[in-house]
Amino acid sequence: MLLFRSFSLIATIVIRCLTLVKSRKMFTFYKFSSIPESENPLTCRTSMIHKLLFCLLCLTLLGGRAEADTLTRLQTIKLGAEQGNAEAQNKLGAYFELGLGVTQDDGEAVKWYRLAADQGYAEAQFNLGEMYEAGKGVAKNMPLAIAWYEKACKNGWKCACRSLGLLTDNEGCH
Repeated sequence: MLLFRSFSLIATIVIRCLTLVKSRKMFTFYKFSSIPESENPLTCRTSMIHKLLFCLLCLTLLGGRAEADTLTRLQTIKLGAEQGNAEAQNKLGAYFELGLGVTQDDGEAVKWYRLAADQGYAEAQFNLGEMYEAGKGVAKNMPLAIAWYEKACKNGWKCACRSLGLLTDNEGCH
């Protein structure tokens, strides 16, 4: 039963990740022909997916311990988030967005991303931009998505610069 739950969780996460990649139009290679491989937005998304899949493989191999570790980690992250830690707030938002150890809830994910983003946490600003761009947990709003991508880019989050460039047909912010 536990093994089935682990595989079910993995399948759900992989499908959501692939949906995110597909929805970001990362398969339009012609736009990136003049961009070095290290700066290609597809590479950025692909590397994130590879890291996620590696982590999930490790969790699956650990068997029953994986679920307990996830719940313990979730409790620790939630405590940090409630105490105002921006990194923990961003992670908790990701848990809600992907449904890891909690019921998947985009609205709750947006709430936690916004708390971290308002503190200037670049990854949360990027994640919030993605939520506005896709209309997940909030009404789809491209100007707000661009504004959050711009903030994240200015705070050094390269994936935000790439997303900003895709939405505005330029090279993002510098």
